[in-house]
Amino acid sequence: MHYKEEHEIELPCFTQTASLMLNFGGFTFKLPRSGEFTKLTSLKLKGSSIIDPAELLLMCPSIRVLELKDCWLPDTVKVHSESLQVLCVCTGTDVRCMDIDTAALQAFDFTHSRGHEFTLSFSA
Repeated sequence: MHYKEEHEIELPCFTQTASLMLNFGGFTFKLPRSGEFTKLTSLKLKGSSIIDPAELLLMCPSIRVLELKDCWLPDTVKVHSESLQVLCVCTGTDVRCMDIDTAALQAFDFTHSRGHEFTLSFSA
């Protein structure tokens, strides 16, 4: 078993939860195989890895606040959501491209500590 596989946590599908904050250093959050986080409006993840933020957002139709702090993210991060109003991303990983398509976005905070070329695209 690989290190990554040993430290994966499958997120349970919290259908009635409106706000969720998880701080699991060194773990990878794996999405549930089915279902949605139908009532989730605020999601805050710290110190973990997210396999695919774009897939996560597809499972959160009511999300308004997304915070990813000190998370390990893929090279390309897509944040597409019709309901997202606040996006906060603080990462030290090698994110090279961030594609944001959120018509309702009111606040955006981004901290990136790597010194390589980076592309950021917005669409609203």
